[in-house]
Amino acid sequence: MLEKYKYEESIKGVNKIINMIPGSLVYRGVKKEQFTLQRIFFNSKSYKSDFYSSCRGQFENDIKNAPDDIIQWINVTGLNNIEEIRDVGKCFNINSIVLEQVLDVSKQSLYKVTEEYVFNSLQMIYLKNGIITNEAVSIYFIGNTLITFQEREGDVFESIRSRVENDEGNIRNENSFYSYFCILDALVDHYINVLEKIKNDVEKMELGLMENQILDNKELHLIRKEILIIRLNSAPMEKLVQELVLMNNAALVEQKKYFESLAQNIRHAMFEGITLKESVDNLYENYMMTNANDMNQVMTILTIFSAIFIPLSFAAGVFGMNFDIIPGLNNPVGFIYFLVGCGLTSLVMLSMFKYKKWF
Repeated sequence: MLEKYKYEESIKGVNKIINMIPGSLVYRGVKKEQFTLQRIFFNSKSYKSDFYSSCRGQFENDIKNAPDDIIQWINVTGLNNIEEIRDVGKCFNINSIVLEQVLDVSKQSLYKVTEEYVFNSLQMIYLKNGIITNEAVSIYFIGNTLITFQEREGDVFESIRSRVENDEGNIRNENSFYSYFCILDALVDHYINVLEKIKNDVEKMELGLMENQILDNKELHLIRKEILIIRLNSAPMEKLVQELVLMNNAALVEQKKYFESLAQNIRHAMFEGITLKESVDNLYENYMMTNANDMNQVMTILTIFSAIFIPLSFAAGVFGMNFDIIPGLNNPVGFIYFLVGCGLTSLVMLSMFKYKKWF
């Protein structure tokens, strides 16, 4: 089961850069991915998806000539390409401080809400071939444009792309805040999905512990780490959604009910995380207690055997001394008497231990 909890380190082996100039663009991860841009633009009547390898040229022209009633979703892949990320920032007038936070994949979840834009950066956690996968993702939302930054190809947004392409649900008939809600909702749904998987695995481990199976401490540690990551990312997202609900924005008021529902889902994920953490902690404590009890039983048995053989070893040592005259040495049945005496001594000691309930 351990292979299901391969925690993918994003910053292992990366040298920390201290006291940098604010706004410096440095990718702190280790994932190497080719830079790509996917531009999905749509409204109630049309849909189109294009891929680009650069922000210059055709992409820049398409952005400038986009109609006002079009919602644009730009998905950026390959945070290790610093210059291309810088070009994205210039194309959409993104502050260098925000871009610095996009590339700082080692940080905890954060968000920023202004009158012009909404920005949040967090961990995208999902199941990939049964393995829990972590990846940093940032979302920059301004006007009718949504920009998602990912470390590599592959995400939890395929269902949203499908709904936009096939005109399923309300996404093409609603404003851009609804699209932003759909992206956040997909992230939270996968949090809950991962927590459900962890819950099932913890229950199996509990049943195994009841059957005296060995518990893998490393696996348990990785499970606790995944739960902690989800909790650390859920709390800031819940605060972000609460701020959005309280904003006086005409476009946002229309989508208020969706964000209120999203806040409830986030709180559900947070509650599940707390409950699972307690279950894992209790599981570990029970496992350690079971191990301690088993060890105590082993030590009790070893101590009883040692206590029995101490007087027998003493008697054997006495009769094994190099003296010419020792009572019983020349007796033809002396060895039989010695064995009987040892047996009686052992029985008396076992009876005494049993009477005192030492085992």
